[in-house]
Amino acid sequence: MESLRETAAGVGVSIPGMALVAGPDGDVAFASDSALTALGMPADGEPPAGLQVSAVIPGISWPDFQGEDRIDRLDVTRADGTVFPARVTSRRIAVDGTQLAVVLIEDRIAETMAIHEAEAMRWRLDASERLTGLGTWSWDVELDRVVWSDQLFRVFGMEPGEIEPSVEQYLAFIHPGDRDEVAALIRKAAKTGLPLNHTRRAIKADGTEFTVAVEGTLVADHDGRPRQLYGVCSDATARHEAELDRARFHALMESSLDGIVAMDPDGRIRAWSRGIERIYGYTAEEVLGKTADEFLTEEEHRESRVLLERMISGESSGLTFETTRTRRDGTTVDVSIAVSPVRDARMELAGTVAVVRDISQARRFEGRMLTATSRDPLTGALNRNHFQAIVERAIEDGSAGAVFHFDLDNFKYVNDAYGYAFGDRLLRGVTRTIERECDAGCPPARLGGDEFAVLLPGIDKASALEWADRMLRQIRGYVEPVDGRPLTTTASIGICVFSADHRMTVTEIMSRADRALYEAKDRGRDSWILASADRARSGLATRMNWEERIRNALVEDLFELYLQPIISVSTREVVMHEALLRLVEGGEAIAPGAFLGVAERLGLIHEIDRNVVGKSLPLLERNPGLKLSVNVSGKSFGDGQLLAAMRDRIGQHGFDPSCLVIEVTETSAVIDTERAEAFARSLKELGCGFALDDFGTGFGSYAYLKKLPAEYLKIDGEFVSGEWSRVDELVIESMVGLAGGLGKQTIAEYVEAEETLDRLAAIGVDFAQGYHIGRPAPAVEVLGR
Repeated sequence: MESLRETAAGVGVSIPGMALVAGPDGDVAFASDSALTALGMPADGEPPAGLQVSAVIPGISWPDFQGEDRIDRLDVTRADGTVFPARVTSRRIAVDGTQLAVVLIEDRIAETMAIHEAEAMRWRLDASERLTGLGTWSWDVELDRVVWSDQLFRVFGMEPGEIEPSVEQYLAFIHPGDRDEVAALIRKAAKTGLPLNHTRRAIKADGTEFTVAVEGTLVADHDGRPRQLYGVCSDATARHEAELDRARFHALMESSLDGIVAMDPDGRIRAWSRGIERIYGYTAEEVLGKTADEFLTEEEHRESRVLLERMISGESSGLTFETTRTRRDGTTVDVSIAVSPVRDARMELAGTVAVVRDISQARRFEGRMLTATSRDPLTGALNRNHFQAIVERAIEDGSAGAVFHFDLDNFKYVNDAYGYAFGDRLLRGVTRTIERECDAGCPPARLGGDEFAVLLPGIDKASALEWADRMLRQIRGYVEPVDGRPLTTTASIGICVFSADHRMTVTEIMSRADRALYEAKDRGRDSWILASADRARSGLATRMNWEERIRNALVEDLFELYLQPIISVSTREVVMHEALLRLVEGGEAIAPGAFLGVAERLGLIHEIDRNVVGKSLPLLERNPGLKLSVNVSGKSFGDGQLLAAMRDRIGQHGFDPSCLVIEVTETSAVIDTERAEAFARSLKELGCGFALDDFGTGFGSYAYLKKLPAEYLKIDGEFVSGEWSRVDELVIESMVGLAGGLGKQTIAEYVEAEETLDRLAAIGVDFAQGYHIGRPAPAVEVLGR
């Protein structure tokens, strides 16, 4: 044994580093001091007796290996049982006929820690790039080798490593209109060493356009030759749009004659326009960063604080009011202030924007004009006599212009439902709404009841129509709260445009505007009609013609039913059809909007409703499983003949009455809630269903839903069709939640795209109909007979 140890020692001492020498049976005969120390053993030159190589390095198969073996990653076991990573090289040799094994151990602890740290560093870099949206890149100019980080691939809409990056590949993602300019910037940076900075249009892998921002710098060698460009890249679309929005807002502030002031949620002023400087007398430098109480009087500040608190609490979504403010020099100014909240992506209040208008001159004008003989005492608007005198003066002066005759839609039912005090408040609010769209010298007039008129001198037909469109939107957007709910209203407008070349009398102008208004009511309300000489002559004749055509259609049986499918949003299966009336004359199918208004005024609507229901019942009898939703007018609430006919038919033929759903508009139900409730309960007794159509467009209060046993609420198409706003989505969500809480189901109308259907499904709407699902078609075609 001593001879083996001596031989092993003779070999081992000549080997640098950590070395083990073992005999043929695998016993360690020699171990260097560094090896013993690494193995946690005393470094006295002698390995412990009976120590096997396989016990120290389990990864070596002893004594089976032959020749030389190298393993880059093995765990070496210390005396205390712990391990450390090492690179192990083993070799068999023969010395004086004795077979020995030499094992060299290289400690890899530091190397392994460095690898782990590098991996952790890469992970942290990737995580930070994901959070910031910044991708990193480098370009070895001499080798023309480009490296992208994983996040940079994601910026361009790709998975990491999906393509081989290059300068040409980057340029391919740049918008064709900006590509040459960006290529020139890259060449310039590589040649001159100047920083590379650009923000340009780009196109993602899926074809969507966005804004890309690139920043880079150059590394040169000791001779100044460019060696490497490196930098960051990000999707700057949101930042770019925000900068544009700020620029637009700044331009608006600078150019507006009105004053504009923006504040943060704490009431500190963040923007102060030149217009507001002219009104208050304070410069932007004097007020920016300050709160309003630092220059408003105590009473003015208290008023402003109440408004801000209402918006913070969500009680108000914007206010318009008139008040008095104190200037810097101590004088006062009459102002109109419109305050709107600014909300972030989470709908939390991020600040407010106020538009302030100096109305001192208008107030002085009103003070001179406001007399008992010229003003309406309720609204402060001009009265009829004074308005006609103003129009007369415009005609005598040879002016051109336009007269607008307004009438609020269904206003008499507001008084019936909520009382005259509320109706008066609504009239005053509408008057203020109209005034905001009028010049100070042309205030609106109240002709009586809920009728208003406006003269706009010096405008042509195109401008008059634009103004009417804007006025309808403003009235539609005006909200008056009642019983804790917002009430909205609409108006119909008749327009008469006159010129200096074709002079008309005041009577002719007012008469034409009045007839145009009447026709706008006939066409469904919330619209305008432009008067013309031909229209004025034909208005009465048209109404008389419709009476004859309706009566003839009833006698000759010219009314037909068209069916439109209604599907379950969750399954996309047809579960019901809406029965729609058409008047067929000469092969043309005329929708009811053209004649129902006339039919209601002439008292023919009952016969039409009976005709519709009378045609629907045989379809249910002949088609088991068919379910129909049939529209009737609110005038039929008290029609005992209609209910009696339905009762008799159901009793005689025995079809399932639940397959018949009677549909009425929400507005008609709210107008006469008691009769609507009695009518709905009669339908329920017959076993029929009841639906509220155009839900969400009525007079605000949901309280009547507790009384009406409606199984279905049909969401008005105004909230469904076209591009959705956040308001539309919130309204639909509230309707779905309300319906679910009351045990009712919802039907969305005017669904025109698959995307709309998907969004309705996500909100929880039950059923849907619209042109995307199916257009109305004759019942005989839909049912095949």
